[in-house]
Amino acid sequence: MGPADARVDDCRLAAGAAVDVAGVRSWDLPPQTLNNAVRDYPRLGFKKAFADAFRAEAVRVPQGRAKFVNRYGALITAIKLAPFDE
Repeated sequence: MGPADARVDDCRLAAGAAVDVAGVRSWDLPPQTLNNAVRDYPRLGFKKAFADAFRAEAVRVPQGRAKFVNRYGALITAIKLAPFDE
């Protein structure tokens, strides 16, 4: 595996996390894919746990990205609006 392969994997990981955390581009996936994923891997309070961890990271690292994004509540709102039930 070379550097180009690692970049592709990084992009896939980032895209998957964006769908999982905030539902970003979830509309591009077949609905059955999302339904199966949630059925097979229940979220078990993921939205609250992730939002709490994100807020804690913003406090721990005041100059970090979490603090910057959390400043306006954008990510927390996106998490709440993600198209997944808890």
